[in-house]
Amino acid sequence: MTKNEVGFSLTELVVVVGIIALVSAFSLPAIASYYRNYQVNGAGRGVASEIAAARMKAISRNVNQGVTFQIIDNNSYRFIVEDENPDLMGPLYDLPPQVRFQTAGAADAGFRFNRLGMVCRGVAAPAGCGVLPPVTCSALEATRCAQSPGNYVFWDSANARYRITIVHTMTGVTRNVDVAFGGRVLVQ
Repeated sequence: MTKNEVGFSLTELVVVVGIIALVSAFSLPAIASYYRNYQVNGAGRGVASEIAAARMKAISRNVNQGVTFQIIDNNSYRFIVEDENPDLMGPLYDLPPQVRFQTAGAADAGFRFNRLGMVCRGVAAPAGCGVLPPVTCSALEATRCAQSPGNYVFWDSANARYRITIVHTMTGVTRNVDVAFGGRVLVQ
């Protein structure tokens, strides 16, 4: 080898590749955990945003019947403006992969906002504002909406709020979306 030849020896190259592999092995689990938390947080913010949009539609249209936020199945949701003929359905949104709504047991599939933007329970008067309509899907969505129907909205009567829980199926990480009686939405 002459003095003019420059470069890396095979030994140096193997050492550098080994160091890169070692650092990657330690950092990949942390990155994967961050990504899963990011998915759940993003899903919570998306649901909260759609709830806020439903509330604003109720206020801006000065609705008589209301605007309903519905969870269609364990991973999709939308709002419906009930005063339109036929009902105006907002787009059907999906949660990220491996993120689902957690079943709330014997509870509701959604809730309604009145013209003032307040939540009114979907039960018969005088306790609420009428029974909620059934989960609504277009003809193209019918088979999808029948996949995993259920009750994913919990009415917390002690705190006068609705709670929707979102869970990552692999890790069990959860986020709660709370909707207060006055219409305020909070992601926890």
